[in-house]
Amino acid sequence: MWCIGTLSEEYRQRMYALLELYARTLSRAEPVICIDEKSLQLLGHSRAPLCMTPGTCTKHDYEYTRNGTTNLFVAVEPKAGQRIVSVTQHRGKLDFVTFVGELLTHTYAKARRVHLVLDNFNAHFRKGGLTLSVQHPAPSQRSVAPRKNKSKRSATMRKKVD
Repeated sequence: MWCIGTLSEEYRQRMYALLELYARTLSRAEPVICIDEKSLQLLGHSRAPLCMTPGTCTKHDYEYTRNGTTNLFVAVEPKAGQRIVSVTQHRGKLDFVTFVGELLTHTYAKARRVHLVLDNFNAHFRKGGLTLSVQHPAPSQRSVAPRKNKSKRSATMRKKVD
């Protein structure tokens, strides 16, 4: 369960800025994308389910085998009705940066600026914040480079197009 801390002036400013971002009209040049991640257990049957028969449902045993875990990264562009999902083995910083890099270099390659909305998961930010820059010297030489930002709890995605 999460809770809202003190409603400070900084909190209010960030909240209103986010609401303004959400209220923008759909723009292919500046899409607004919400990103989240989720770890999942991979479960298997310890015994084969009993098949349905007329008048009864399939029966599953309550025991299961644990087959490890996986991670889902999801990028949602609500106004466009678009969702991109990536399955990874881990959910570390490198996996996150790789996912965002793929979004910027493939899905949103033609966008001038991409606005990302992120939660405060520690893979998104280092102490002092994190800004991810993508620069395009040539379409074949695209890269994502993390760099420090003074602002905590914010990430700005900027693409510089030649």
